[in-house]
Amino acid sequence: MQRLIDGFFMCWSMFLYIPSPSQRWNEEARPHMLFTFPLVGLIVGVIWMLAAWLSIFLMPAVRALFLAAVPWLLTGFMHMDGFMDVCDAILSRKDIEAKRKILKDSHCGAFAVICIALLILSQFAAFLDIGANAGTLKVCLGLLLIPVIVAIAVFIFTILNFIPCDPVDLAL
Repeated sequence: MQRLIDGFFMCWSMFLYIPSPSQRWNEEARPHMLFTFPLVGLIVGVIWMLAAWLSIFLMPAVRALFLAAVPWLLTGFMHMDGFMDVCDAILSRKDIEAKRKILKDSHCGAFAVICIALLILSQFAAFLDIGANAGTLKVCLGLLLIPVIVAIAVFIFTILNFIPCDPVDLAL
């Protein structure tokens, strides 16, 4: 049980910008981090839901900007950097070795800038469209569940990729 608790706090400290109550690293608990990933998603979801509920008094454009920024702020913009790297590599139209080099490059390319601008604008537009309904139960539950469902999907996808299987079984 202690390894699971350590794994949770290790996962928290890796994926959230919010300081973790426990700062120790237990190498034996590292495999348990994956199991606690949905709980970290729940933390993000609860804070996002509370932000939506508390932001009902803000002007619609300010509320939309705030709600679009909350998950980025909670995760320390970590996922934004990865998104931009992948956009640069995929849209480069180069061979696989050049794409790997682009992924390791610390510079920001034009495709990354264009894609992140489109992502931010689409998030802003989505929350602006929600408008006055931002504090309603449906929207708050949606914001609560989005990070949890994504974390569960990542957990399931990772587990399924580690299940050994015979390639013959995959043939149609």
